[in-house]
Amino acid sequence: MTVTAPNPSPTDSSADEPTGVAVPRSSALWVLVAGAVGLAAAMTLTVEKIEILINPDYVPSCSINRSCRAVR
Repeated sequence: MTVTAPNPSPTDSSADEPTGVAVPRSSALWVLVAGAVGLAAAMTLTVEKIEILINPDYVPSCSINRSCRAVR
């Protein structure tokens, strides 16, 4: 059984309207900034994990407390 969608008629004005949800510009900017910060943190952890694998005596940049060494 095949189901096809009806073709929109040329006089159908709803075909010209954008679909989706309107998002305020400030929310979009917040998500972009939070994503960039998360990407930077993930890259830092990855680089530090590689440094620890190369040199077991390497001290991570977040060596504020001893739990930071849990990156190992």
